[in-house]
Amino acid sequence: MNRFLHKYDNKLPALLGVLLFIYLLFRVILMPITIDEYTSINVHASMSWWDIIKTGQPNIVWAPNNHILNTLFIKLEWAIFGKKDWALRLHILGAFVVCFIYTVKIFQRITTSKIRQVLYLIIFFVNPYLLDFFGIARGYALSIAAFNAAFYYFMLYTEELKIKNLRYAFVSLFLAVWANFSALYVLTLIVVLFCYLIYSNRKTIRIKQAFLAMAIACCGIAGIIIVPLLKTLRSEESYGGKTGLFQDTVVNYIYQFIHFNPYINRHAVFAPGWKYIEVAGIGFLLLWLLFQFTGILIKSSKYLTRLQYYCLFLVFGIAGIAEFLFIFFHVPLPSGRTELLYAVPFYIGICVVFEIIILKWKFAVIPVYLMAIFSCWHTYSSVNFDKTIEWWQTGDAKRVVRYLKEDLGGKSNPKKQTIGIETWQYPSLAFYTETVFKDELNTQWTDLGVDNHYDYLFVSEEKTNMVWPDYELLKKFRYGSLFKLKSNEIRSQ
Repeated sequence: MNRFLHKYDNKLPALLGVLLFIYLLFRVILMPITIDEYTSINVHASMSWWDIIKTGQPNIVWAPNNHILNTLFIKLEWAIFGKKDWALRLHILGAFVVCFIYTVKIFQRITTSKIRQVLYLIIFFVNPYLLDFFGIARGYALSIAAFNAAFYYFMLYTEELKIKNLRYAFVSLFLAVWANFSALYVLTLIVVLFCYLIYSNRKTIRIKQAFLAMAIACCGIAGIIIVPLLKTLRSEESYGGKTGLFQDTVVNYIYQFIHFNPYINRHAVFAPGWKYIEVAGIGFLLLWLLFQFTGILIKSSKYLTRLQYYCLFLVFGIAGIAEFLFIFFHVPLPSGRTELLYAVPFYIGICVVFEIIILKWKFAVIPVYLMAIFSCWHTYSSVNFDKTIEWWQTGDAKRVVRYLKEDLGGKSNPKKQTIGIETWQYPSLAFYTETVFKDELNTQWTDLGVDNHYDYLFVSEEKTNMVWPDYELLKKFRYGSLFKLKSNEIRSQ
């Protein structure tokens, strides 16, 4: 096995990248549009280019949904290919390619071992929660890809101290922020690290030129994002946790990470008032702290040691900023998908410490193999092509449309039919009904409060008991049910 791996080790990173790309390609084609994608497409991408850039939506409640770079790509793809789900996600596949290439470059600077590079890539990428967002048109994947590029150029700057690497890093950071304002946390911390590096090497570099370049970059970023950022901050819409840093970040991340694995019960109770995921959160946190402390104690190369400190600074810095903003300004804590970008230095830091320990004790590669094997098993167990972890309840949309095609096909209706779609099911299904049934079906939103006598009615599974008695069940799907208004004869009986 070892001989086989060493024979083809130069091709293994590319092979892993191709396999992941194929999986994501299938998800891009097969997965129904999610709730937030629908909002990005219909509310933001339908505006002018300039309005997208300045978040010109009059209703600022929708402002946080405008991940600007993502929306610009959606508008471009819409103009070229039309309003097709797969077309509006093509840029996310591009983001994966960019992210994978830069992550390979990062790990190449951490270790010369091709085998360990692949193992680290598996630990980083073979993650069902991360892969979810490399298959849908949201700004998170774009932001992660841009941040990885920025981190790579930051690593180069620590080695070479060349001004061009500083410039490339800030261009990448701008793209990360433009894709998702959550990247402002890491932008702030990277600025601090660059200031430290510039000042520490003031005798060997042109300090004024470096500080000036950084100041121009920061002012440029601020000038471009200030208007949409202020609108986002004024919005009533907020996403994040309000319980506490441990519950909302560590425990919530574990909950989402294991979401689709049928072999792991995320609701299991350990003891009264304690879930297994909470106990696991405490265990993993303590293990990670011990792991990092071990890395600090082991004498290693200055480069790896400093890289570990930089990753720790980013992780603790993000946690510190989040806690400060939560306590003093009531800003929600990073939770769910907002944690994905912040998980990047966390995972890179783990791989750096593994490398430090392995260089000291070769047998330490065993836990790396075990972690990679677990990642592969867990992701394989979580594979699906119809739903995401964050928006799992909208996985029926394409199946419902196929069924409606059959039910409506060939029938002559004197009037345009209507379909009422219950709140959470509406965005995903409406994307298809509005495009597939333009002249046959009128799509209407309903919270099941008032019956407007829809010809069809689609509701989530837990709302079926709220359906009015003059509707009959047509078909049950995985996450919802389709009803049809009874004929006048049946209703009068």
